[in-house]
Amino acid sequence: MALNETASARASFRKGLVSYLQPAAKVSEQYRSIRANIRLLFENQKMKSLLVTSPAGGEGKTTTVTNLAVSMAYKGSRVLVVDANVRKPSVTAMFQLERTAGLTDVLAGRKDLKDAVYPTEIGELDVMPAGTYGSEAHNLMDNGALAVIMQALNSHYDIVLVDAPAVLGAFEVKALANCCDAVLLVLEHGRTKEEAALNAKLTLEFAGATLLGAVLNEK
Repeated sequence: MALNETASARASFRKGLVSYLQPAAKVSEQYRSIRANIRLLFENQKMKSLLVTSPAGGEGKTTTVTNLAVSMAYKGSRVLVVDANVRKPSVTAMFQLERTAGLTDVLAGRKDLKDAVYPTEIGELDVMPAGTYGSEAHNLMDNGALAVIMQALNSHYDIVLVDAPAVLGAFEVKALANCCDAVLLVLEHGRTKEEAALNAKLTLEFAGATLLGAVLNEK
């Protein structure tokens, strides 16, 4: 979001954090079910990092990644959410954190990794914001520093969840996918077109990503 985002905008994003605000809700149970499936696959294949993306914008990937993170943290895992959607970051709003130094500042060499990660009110859950680098921040993704950062984060956390831009609208998703163990594709019922979903799948596979599966959202 823009640097001058309003309190009402942050509150609107906050409502999407249903696994925290309404843990007994049916949708929270659905996130726990997805968590269980991911955990089983990750343990069997010794994976640590998961990229969450969608064919286009507005299909619910940030809501999915943040609620999965809460669910995993409640289960006792040490979890980090990385906001890698530097064109339109929103993870920090979900957790009511101010936009501050984060991923792009580390990629640019302006901050150390330890200075770009922040705790949340959920004990086992930390957040790395997108950062403050500026409008061309996405260009920083296409370098070797990203892989080094991800390796360091993987060694410190049980699982690293990366909120990425939409596959079909941002070239940096390919670089991000190559630095993560697996990818989860988020689709929205009644909105995601079949052709777009197929193109996103093919793009990820062409980039060498391991597609873990898909989540179908209903709004």
